[in-house]
Amino acid sequence: MKSLIRTQVSSTKLLGPDVCQIEFSAADSALPAYGPGDHIQVHLPDGLVRSYSLVGRWRNDNIYKIAVRRTTPSRGGSAFMHSLKPGDTLFISPPTNNFALSLSTNAPRFFLAGGIGITPLISMIEILEELDHQPNLYYAGRSEKSMPFVNELHALLDSRLHIAADDKGTRLDLKGIVSNLPVSAELYMCGPVGMLNAVKAIWTELGRDPTALRFETFAVGGEFPNASFSVTVPRLDLTLEVSDNETLLEALERVGVEPLYNCRKGECGLCAVEVISLEGTIDHRDVFYSAEQREANAAFCSCVSRVAGGKVSIDFP
Repeated sequence: MKSLIRTQVSSTKLLGPDVCQIEFSAADSALPAYGPGDHIQVHLPDGLVRSYSLVGRWRNDNIYKIAVRRTTPSRGGSAFMHSLKPGDTLFISPPTNNFALSLSTNAPRFFLAGGIGITPLISMIEILEELDHQPNLYYAGRSEKSMPFVNELHALLDSRLHIAADDKGTRLDLKGIVSNLPVSAELYMCGPVGMLNAVKAIWTELGRDPTALRFETFAVGGEFPNASFSVTVPRLDLTLEVSDNETLLEALERVGVEPLYNCRKGECGLCAVEVISLEGTIDHRDVFYSAEQREANAAFCSCVSRVAGGKVSIDFP
């Protein structure tokens, strides 16, 4: 694992009723440059690790900016981040990217965001604007007032910004959007898993190039509310309880197990564990496994998925 960077909170700002913008500067030396779609992992004092997209393109000003939506109930990450004040110190990982912007072609680029899912897309849009690629953005949220950076995006994109707000009774026509994209278009999207799954299904149904659909999740809700569950790892002679405010991956780390992981967002599959036996229901919250693989319940991503109403015996691949 790369060395962590000690940073200091330089400013905080409310962007809406439940979204806080936080800017970090390096406490010891200059921050490394980052690219469009990069994210950092913030290491909280209690041992939790949370991933946040860096907002806006790198400007060589020694500032990283993120935006955090407070969730209710919070698992500890968003509530803590909202409590930060200028001068507070935190350790972060160097920027990494699982959601790269392709600049190797002149393909038309379109963007789709749901709520706080706008954060990784802003840097991409800014760079494409500078290159005169004229990207289009479809942006959905509860209300324009609750949608972070909407004013800046209006100024940047003008008529190429398409807003849908629940309080105005407007919704994005996902099938219409995908159907009307140019054949060579690339679509980058980030938002709730329901929106992502709907677009992926439409994309496949219409027979579009699967490599032209790029996406990243920011949070995956489950079918069941968070509850504690019991986990046994026979090979390690280990039994532990996973509390309702931690993931299985975090619980394993808490007791000294060092499982493999990368994204901590249910995207890469590196942290997956094999199911030996199950009492209860696996609440799959990843975007890595197919519907058929989830139904088989042979494995699940320990960074996001849970067991509802029971216990599970697992092993590591």
